[in-house]
Amino acid sequence: MKYLQAENLFEDYIDTDKNIYVHIDKTYRVIDCNLSFCGFLNSSRSELVNSTVLEIVDADDKAKFIALVDSAFKEKPLKDKAIIFLRDANGVKAPYKFEFNMVKENSGKISGMFIKLDKFVEKKSQSTFSTTWKAIYKSLSESYAIITSTMKNVILTSNPGATAILGFPKEIIQGKDVSAFVQSTPENLEKFKKLKKDMEQFGKASIEIEIMDSKNEMVPMHFSISNIISNNLPIGRLAVGRDLREEKALEKANKAYEIKLQNQSKLAEFGMMIQGVAHNLNTPLTGMKSSAQLMQKKIERLISALENDEADKDDVLKTLESIQKSNEMIVASTIKQEKIINNMMSKARQEQSSDMEELDISAIVEQELEFMLANQFFKNEVEKFFELKKGISKIYGIYSDFSQVFTNLIKNALDAMYDTKEKQLFVKVYEENDKIIFRIKDTGTGIPDDIKDKIFNPFFTTKPKYGSKTKGPTGTGIGLDNVVSILKAYNGNVQYKTMVDIGSEFLIIIPISQNQKNKIAGLK
Repeated sequence: MKYLQAENLFEDYIDTDKNIYVHIDKTYRVIDCNLSFCGFLNSSRSELVNSTVLEIVDADDKAKFIALVDSAFKEKPLKDKAIIFLRDANGVKAPYKFEFNMVKENSGKISGMFIKLDKFVEKKSQSTFSTTWKAIYKSLSESYAIITSTMKNVILTSNPGATAILGFPKEIIQGKDVSAFVQSTPENLEKFKKLKKDMEQFGKASIEIEIMDSKNEMVPMHFSISNIISNNLPIGRLAVGRDLREEKALEKANKAYEIKLQNQSKLAEFGMMIQGVAHNLNTPLTGMKSSAQLMQKKIERLISALENDEADKDDVLKTLESIQKSNEMIVASTIKQEKIINNMMSKARQEQSSDMEELDISAIVEQELEFMLANQFFKNEVEKFFELKKGISKIYGIYSDFSQVFTNLIKNALDAMYDTKEKQLFVKVYEENDKIIFRIKDTGTGIPDDIKDKIFNPFFTTKPKYGSKTKGPTGTGIGLDNVVSILKAYNGNVQYKTMVDIGSEFLIIIPISQNQKNKIAGLK
């Protein structure tokens, strides 16, 4: 870094040079200048002395200029040469080469900076880049908010898109701290903390956050942010924001439609289950009725024989033994009915609960499989192989989350075997390496290669749409999407393998320790 003495900085040749020369202090105020500087601003020297040189620096380059000047005064210059955009008295913007020397008093103390500004002629490649950037800026201006800021998050520029989305004129947006448009909630503070960390580490980041508009309404936006680099140094930040209101509204509409389909599908399934339950209840009820009628006839004959003194002791004992067996059958049928009813009531009660509780995954799967026996196809036509490990670690969660996951996968397996010759269902629950694993395998039709990447998409299904007039299974296309969405909250995941005409196998993997840590938070 070169130093000049404070005396006689403005020699005659400098005063008349076509380049701009200006002497400034630490506060960017003009101490002296040459005639070219006066002409640049169409002002006299006396008018310009004590004015701030920042007035001629373009808003986009103010942060860069300040960084260069401040570093030089600290005698740790970032650069002694750079390109700075200036605006003349008419507001015309042009690039200038920026060079400086530090000014020392006789005492050796640095008192100012002697700056030379030489008009810069852009190379063709730079001009092409500038044209391309302007085209991008213009094309994005209406639908995207484009904002530049200092490294300390003070907004320098904003495009028409920012005004259109937020409802503030650019004069209000510019000069404000970014945080002025964001509510200071714990969630937002946490997001900004992560954003700062990513910017420091990678020089770029993204954030989804709600911005307050001119009507004090919250606008959901997604911002992609990156550092603005000049001469290999970050001098500011560029943020491109996308308005998410339409997307969120569409998501909400889709979610409402999804919930409607779920409810309709559940009602239809519930109707079928009720029929199955009625059938399951009717079987023991028929046995109870027949046994009771038979007991009644035996008792009537026994009473008649005793009244007429025609009863033989051996015959009486045989009749009583027969009555006892019929009674035992009635008791057994009653217990079976009680189990069916209790299972229904327990499931209905737990399905309605949204509380976090300690869960035994094996017990949930066992209960779902028991309840599925109301499905006559499952009960009578499918060969079943269950291996449900007892005593596995418990996790904290919502019962209906897991019952819904298992029911969706069991139902999909049954649907896949509806028209196959061999119908075998394998269900296994076990614990391995701090994970609970639910494995379900069928001998169904399998999944063709051309749709493997679509099966988890919402509303995608190869079955006839729900409501279709068909005897076979129908679908809504939201089952597997729901499975993935639910498991995400528990850091769980889905894996599968399949072969066409052989069958499919799905694995649900749920981490144990991570979900046990939720115990205190979940029970509050």
